[in-house]
Amino acid sequence: MDLSSAERSRITALSAWGRNHLGQAGDGTTTELETPVQVSRRSPIWRDISNVRQIAASSDFSALVRADGALFLWGNRRFGDRRYRDNYATIPEQIPGLSGIVQVSLGAKHILALGSDGRVWAWGDNEHWQLGDGTTIRRSVPHAVSGLTGIVQVSAGHRFSLALAEDGTVHAWGHNGYAELGDGTTANRATPIKIPSLSDVTRVAASSHGAHALAVRADATVWAWGHNRCGQLGMGCTTPRYAPAQVPGLADVSSVSAGEHSSFAITNRTVWAWGSNSVGQLGDGTTVDRRSPVPLTLTDVVQVDAGGGPTTAALRGDGTVWTWGGNDSGALGCGLADSHVDHPHQVPGVSDAIQLAVGTSTVLTLRSAGRGTTSGSTRIPGTNPWGSTLSFMISLRQTQPCA
Repeated sequence: MDLSSAERSRITALSAWGRNHLGQAGDGTTTELETPVQVSRRSPIWRDISNVRQIAASSDFSALVRADGALFLWGNRRFGDRRYRDNYATIPEQIPGLSGIVQVSLGAKHILALGSDGRVWAWGDNEHWQLGDGTTIRRSVPHAVSGLTGIVQVSAGHRFSLALAEDGTVHAWGHNGYAELGDGTTANRATPIKIPSLSDVTRVAASSHGAHALAVRADATVWAWGHNRCGQLGMGCTTPRYAPAQVPGLADVSSVSAGEHSSFAITNRTVWAWGSNSVGQLGDGTTVDRRSPVPLTLTDVVQVDAGGGPTTAALRGDGTVWTWGGNDSGALGCGLADSHVDHPHQVPGVSDAIQLAVGTSTVLTLRSAGRGTTSGSTRIPGTNPWGSTLSFMISLRQTQPCA
């Protein structure tokens, strides 16, 4: 997720396409972008693009972590709350009083930020205890989550939160009605608890708009738990899992992404997909749900992101970006009139991307001059080795539930 100083020095632009109704593309407008355009530099943060460390996205708001640890937000200032669509920012605004941030993760309506000291900060909606402070009080400013130390990665789900500790254990809190906390129960948790049956974890991925989660362990296997109506746990059935269970048939996994009702893994630069496929979001050339992982034909993939809705994107080692699934607001970036596409399409005009992240129906790519072949996801030194994507797709549209 982190970029080296040499990599940052080569960054030249952010390109965006898709939904932008609340300014979540950060270009100073609310104009929808049907094909890739360079994000305008109306804010000083864009003028010094080489200082970007990470960007992230959710339903209608976005975030950016600068190399000096400052955090910026734009889009819906109430973080996905549809009652406040007239309260938005079209360019990044710095979050005051917060410094030393090395990673940010956006849920549907709440935010988790990780400090360089291993502490976790949370704010936004708290109706289901997803802020971990023992209350259901919404917080408009960052609040330190007590009881967490030595954290190396955070992942914000729809109404729940996950934190990975340096010892390989995973802490969870918030809503648990679909067993998304993986503690063997369906009891909501107002403060963090350690998932009892999970260890040696190197990467976690919570579904930002769903109710399941994935983890990669040190032996490069994938483990899943939570909601499973669409087969998103990859175990050949639709039975929920109350505790983490290994996804069969996957080995040598380098990264995972949890979509709304779908899941993805990369192994040896091949993408495997499973779960809901109602608009072709798995990219296997069909609209048939898959209860077990299936490989895609796209090769040399170094990053894949399912985001929070019907559109999926992947970055290849040659710097090209490929999209498939739903095409709301031009989210595929290919200028297609189709409502959806069931197999990967290359996004024209983008051949120098180094990272991408996905929201729901907007895409933004971080681009670099003089890029070499990408060898994999970058990472925060000394923490999770699998990295995370840094470009985005955003919208309020939800995928259709599986049959």
